[in-house]
Amino acid sequence: MIDEGKKVRGATGPVAEKARRASESITRRLMEFVDKKGHSVVAHATGSKPQKFYALAEGDTKVSLDTVMQVYFAFPDELDLMYVMTGQPAGGMSQGNNQVSAEYLQNAVSRIEKETEEKYVRLLAEKEKQLDAVNRDKERMWSVIDALKKDDPHSWLSPELEMILLANRKQDAFC
Repeated sequence: MIDEGKKVRGATGPVAEKARRASESITRRLMEFVDKKGHSVVAHATGSKPQKFYALAEGDTKVSLDTVMQVYFAFPDELDLMYVMTGQPAGGMSQGNNQVSAEYLQNAVSRIEKETEEKYVRLLAEKEKQLDAVNRDKERMWSVIDALKKDDPHSWLSPELEMILLANRKQDAFC
């Protein structure tokens, strides 16, 4: 595998160090797969030379995203790309993952239910405010109508309109 004693030339600092360690981890996990399949088998499937994978294993070269993706596309049903890139297996690959996956899904469902409930509570409160505003407007309208009727009860109101207003007022009383 990778010789931890070899120093990689290039950028320095904490970010560069994290990137170097991540690259080495990705290489190590990729090489686990390559070692199991065989360097020649993987090289043939990816159209590469076996020396490419021996150089990666020895730490003589850095793994590239192209190399990782070539191996993945050559063995999409066998290589767990999530594991190679993050060290975490993809969901549903094992019983242990199913438990983690079920817990993750339950948390996601709970979070979505809570967000949905909060959204509906806010929406209900907003609609109640709007309904209150409509009811206040209706009360003002009835006050205006009552005032107009007191001033001159028959001059502005046709009998049909009077019946409609009376029916609406009765309906409002039940609401």
